[in-house]
Amino acid sequence: MSYEIKKVDVWSAEISDQPGSLANVIQPLAESGANLKFLLARRTTEGKGVVFVSPIEGQGVIKKAKSLNFKKNDGISAVQITGPDKPGLGAKILQSIALGGINIRGISASATGKNCTIWIAFDNTKDANKALKLIENALSKK
Repeated sequence: MSYEIKKVDVWSAEISDQPGSLANVIQPLAESGANLKFLLARRTTEGKGVVFVSPIEGQGVIKKAKSLNFKKNDGISAVQITGPDKPGLGAKILQSIALGGINIRGISASATGKNCTIWIAFDNTKDANKALKLIENALSKK
């Protein structure tokens, strides 16, 4: 199995830091047909939090997301890598990005069984595009 490497849009919304706030924005997205592949939520300041999701696709889902104050986050450009989990994979990907002189904004990775998904966020589209090529090149080498 080869790797699927693609740029993805990240949407975000501010939420209250209290029980149920996250469920109160995720449930309506699910009811509108959203099939989220990525969800990250964290506290930002006392009383506030932020939630990041991807993908937000389809007219109904986009409309619902906007009604919940989600915005396509133009300040973050992300690359998603999905494929077989192998020892050293993350290091190989991060090294290829570092050698390209690109700073990452954030990373999230997980493995389930023999497969993994890695999400890497960058500060802009230019860096994400360059990183995408570097990652593709690094993972195509044996």
